[in-house]
Amino acid sequence: MPYIFEFLGLMAVFSIGIGVATALVALVAGASDFFTVKAIRDRFIASGKWFNRITGAALVGFGFRLALSRAAD
Repeated sequence: MPYIFEFLGLMAVFSIGIGVATALVALVAGASDFFTVKAIRDRFIASGKWFNRITGAALVGFGFRLALSRAAD
Protein backbone atom coordinates (compact mmCIF):
# COMPACT_ATOMS: atom_id res chain seq x y z
CA MET A 1 0.00 0.00 0.00
CA PRO A 2 2.80 2.54 0.68
CA TYR A 3 3.96 2.06 -2.92
CA ILE A 4 0.62 3.33 -4.21
CA PHE A 5 0.90 6.49 -2.11
CA GLU A 6 4.49 6.98 -3.24
CA PHE A 7 3.44 6.54 -6.88
CA LEU A 8 0.57 9.00 -6.47
CA GLY A 9 2.96 11.50 -4.89
CA LEU A 10 5.34 11.19 -7.82
CA MET A 11 2.45 11.59 -10.26
CA ALA A 12 1.33 14.75 -8.45
CA VAL A 13 4.82 16.23 -8.67
CA PHE A 14 5.06 15.23 -12.34
CA SER A 15 1.68 16.76 -13.16
CA ILE A 16 2.64 20.00 -11.39
CA GLY A 17 5.81 20.12 -13.48
CA ILE A 18 3.85 19.57 -16.67
CA GLY A 19 1.43 22.32 -15.64
CA VAL A 20 4.24 24.79 -14.95
CA ALA A 21 5.92 23.94 -18.27
CA THR A 22 2.62 24.42 -20.11
CA ALA A 23 2.04 27.76 -18.40
CA LEU A 24 5.56 28.88 -19.36
CA VAL A 25 5.02 27.93 -23.01
CA ALA A 26 1.70 29.81 -22.99
CA LEU A 27 3.36 32.87 -21.45
CA VAL A 28 6.14 32.96 -24.03
CA ALA A 29 3.67 32.42 -26.89
CA GLY A 30 1.42 35.18 -25.55
CA ALA A 31 4.34 37.59 -25.17
CA SER A 32 5.53 36.89 -28.70
CA ASP A 33 2.03 37.45 -30.06
CA PHE A 34 1.75 40.66 -28.05
CA PHE A 35 5.04 42.11 -29.30
CA THR A 36 4.40 41.17 -32.95
CA VAL A 37 1.27 43.33 -33.20
CA LYS A 38 2.35 46.14 -35.56
CA ALA A 39 1.12 49.06 -33.44
CA ILE A 40 2.76 47.73 -30.28
CA ARG A 41 5.98 46.81 -32.09
CA ASP A 42 6.25 50.26 -33.67
CA ARG A 43 5.67 52.00 -30.35
CA PHE A 44 8.21 49.76 -28.61
CA ILE A 45 10.82 50.45 -31.31
CA ALA A 46 10.14 54.19 -31.10
CA SER A 47 10.69 54.18 -27.33
CA GLY A 48 13.68 51.83 -27.56
CA LYS A 49 16.26 54.58 -26.96
CA TRP A 50 14.67 55.56 -23.64
CA PHE A 51 14.10 51.93 -22.69
CA ASN A 52 17.80 51.23 -23.23
CA ARG A 53 18.83 54.29 -21.22
CA ILE A 54 16.58 53.41 -18.28
CA THR A 55 17.65 49.77 -18.32
CA GLY A 56 21.33 50.76 -18.52
CA ALA A 57 20.99 53.19 -15.63
CA ALA A 58 19.29 50.53 -13.52
CA LEU A 59 22.06 48.01 -14.28
CA VAL A 60 24.79 50.54 -13.47
CA GLY A 61 23.00 51.33 -10.21
CA PHE A 62 22.80 47.65 -9.32
CA GLY A 63 26.50 47.33 -10.14
CA PHE A 64 27.41 50.18 -7.79
CA ARG A 65 25.21 48.70 -5.10
CA LEU A 66 26.89 45.31 -5.49
CA ALA A 67 30.37 46.87 -5.44
CA LEU A 68 29.59 48.86 -2.29
CA SER A 69 28.09 45.84 -0.53
CA ARG A 70 31.17 43.75 -1.34
CA ALA A 71 33.45 46.58 -0.21
CA ALA A 72 31.61 46.70 3.13
CA ASP A 73 32.25 42.98 3.72
